[in-house]
Amino acid sequence: MKKLTLSDWGSIAEIIATIAVIVSLALVIGSIRQNTAVVRAASESSLYDLTDRWLADAFSNPTVIVNWNRLLEGETLEETEFLQVRVMISRSMNAWENAYSNYKAGLLSDELWELLHASNLDWAKSRSPPSLWKDLADSTRDRELIEMIEADYLAD
Repeated sequence: MKKLTLSDWGSIAEIIATIAVIVSLALVIGSIRQNTAVVRAASESSLYDLTDRWLADAFSNPTVIVNWNRLLEGETLEETEFLQVRVMISRSMNAWENAYSNYKAGLLSDELWELLHASNLDWAKSRSPPSLWKDLADSTRDRELIEMIEADYLAD
């Protein structure tokens, strides 16, 4: 059997180092995928929590719901009543904007975003007085979302 030269040992070391780099990259890719899944799940959970808190707040105060319905029927509200309704609608808009931001960042699946967008749009069409829409649109930071909502909102 022939003795290995220093050059031979160097070649063997290069092969081992290459294998080690490939294994390390595979581990990093696995870790990134796992972290992405965890972040995506946390993002979705946070959106559900926002919605639950909004619903709990909205329905724990019957006066706001009554005033909201009065506003939809075209009645003029006192300033305080109007502000209470506007705050509830604004909070819903903030959750919608948060969902869109997460969707653009790749933290929500297409299916979940389409479900959230469609349900929020249906809600906006039936429960958001047109008189408030411009005010809410002006207070929303994401112009792309507003353009999308307006296109869908005004499409019918």
